[in-house]
Parts: sequence; structure tokens; C-alpha cells
Amino acid sequence: YSFDYIQKKASKSSVSVEGEIAARVLGHMTNLYSSLLLFPVTRTGIWVDVFGVPYDRCIKYHRILGSITFLFMTLHAMVWWNMWAREEVLGTNILSINDLHLSLHRVAFQDFSAPLVELTWFLIGVSLLLAVTLRRRLYYLFSNVHRFAGAIFYIAAITHAWSFWYYAVGSLMLWLCDKLSRGIQ
Repeated sequence: YSFDYIQKKASKSSVSVEGEIAARVLGHMTNLYSSLLLFPVTRTGIWVDVFGVPYDRCIKYHRILGSITFLFMTLHAMVWWNMWAREEVLGTNILSINDLHLSLHRVAFQDFSAPLVELTWFLIGVSLLLAVTLRRRLYYLFSNVHRFAGAIFYIAAITHAWSFWYYAVGSLMLWLCDKLSRGIQ
């Protein structure tokens, strides 16, 4: 979205131009960091061969990128929630699977992804909490929740922001190739 487009749309309602731009920028930053999130988790030798970084050290970067992604996802949601609360449409947008209301007079489109993304945000939060507290003691619980939440996250991200696919296609393909190569071996 260009600044002019957002300004024209926002001028027809009382939605804050700066707030909408901030929310969209935070959303794109979430896209960027989440697209980098899968790069360090491939177990095949591509990172060892290319960068000389073994898998056990790559996980550290995955954790950092995961935390940054969750931070930007949370900020993105909080900016939208704040704008919706000021426009008195917060409850409608959080609970509805029908239209997404940017204000009382401006309906964006039919968006079923908002509740899915909110559920995903919660699952990723639980996954991060498990990573910090129980990962070493209950690794299989953490691992299963983490993988499930990750899969749901990428599905939700693609349905929520159609532009996400071209951010994530590289890391998703690398991850898929890694899974296939490990399955063949």
C-alpha cells in the first residue's frame, strides 16, 4: 500500500493514517522475519557448506528470529487493536469471521483470517513459553506444539497476508527439500 492510497482511504473515515501505516509496516516486518525463520532449521549440510555454521549453532539464530517475529507480530496486532478500539469495532473484528471493519463506516473485505491469526498468535506464544520453561525437560511436548504452531502459523500468515508467500517461498522450499532429503536417506 502506498501512502497516498492509505491517506485517501483513511480520509473517508476517522482511521488514523499514521496508525494504519505503522500497522502495515509492522505486518511486513513480521513477514520478513518469519520468512527468515526457517532458514536456520534445516539439518542437511547446506549451511555448513555455504557458511560453515553447524545445525546446533543455527538453532540459536532460529530462537532469536522467532522471538523477533513474535515481537513484530504482537506489535502489528496491538496497533490494529488500538485503532479498532478507538473506532469502536474491536469486538466485532476479533470475534467475527465475516467482514473486517476498519471503522464504523469502512469495511475492508470479507476476512476469515483474523480469528485464525489470533489463534496462531496464541499458539506461538505458548510455544515460546514452552521453549523458555520446559524445552529441556519435556522436549517432545515442546517439539510437537512448536511444529504444529509453526505449520498453522505459515498457513495463517499466507491466508492473512497474500503478499507473504513471496517472502516465505525460499525458506519453505529449502525446508521442504531438507525434509525430503532426510526422508530419502
